[in-house]
Amino acid sequence: MQNVFIELGIPDEYAGAKANADTETIEINAEDRRLRLADFSEIFAEKNIIGIPEDERYREICKYWPGADIYKVLEGNWCAAFVYYCCMAVGIRLPIRYPNRMYRLAGVGAWLDWAQLPETGFFYRDKQDGFNPERGDIVIYEKLLSDHSHDHIGIVIACEDNRIRVAEGNLDNKNCSGVLYRDRDHCIFGYIRIDNGYCFNFDGEYKPIR
Repeated sequence: MQNVFIELGIPDEYAGAKANADTETIEINAEDRRLRLADFSEIFAEKNIIGIPEDERYREICKYWPGADIYKVLEGNWCAAFVYYCCMAVGIRLPIRYPNRMYRLAGVGAWLDWAQLPETGFFYRDKQDGFNPERGDIVIYEKLLSDHSHDHIGIVIACEDNRIRVAEGNLDNKNCSGVLYRDRDHCIFGYIRIDNGYCFNFDGEYKPIR
């Protein structure tokens, strides 16, 4: 079983998470974790975290991702790792890589892939069936900072008519964190709204990546 945790990239500290034998799910408090996510990320992003090893808060963000050179690997590319860290900090437990998927959640594409799985279904286009972003949603941008699809990600702090206030890591590729307003009609691919009762529980056939 330990090899499975290693393959999924789940830290040892969560390998022994308490399970409920009746429901076969990890016991969690299904309070409004999205609001907690917004609260935490807003305060954390405003600390002006710098993406260098000398910044203790950046090292905290990187701690989930294996690799001796992870600080360098994520330098200037840690927006998704910031979102992951904030989720974990408020009790939204996620694997580093979803079983049988290729990429880790340190990349925006992996978040988009995970949010559209049949067992999640958390992805929404803006204004899709009346959808409007709310505090605690996760926003995925489209060619905001580059010519590549889904190239940036952040956490929605507020939605005000045609703009959103967002907490982000690697703000505008400046290798620092911050909170800012962005236009809802500019370079937004969609949103992830994690259900407050969500608990990671994989029931499929596990196929280790070789």
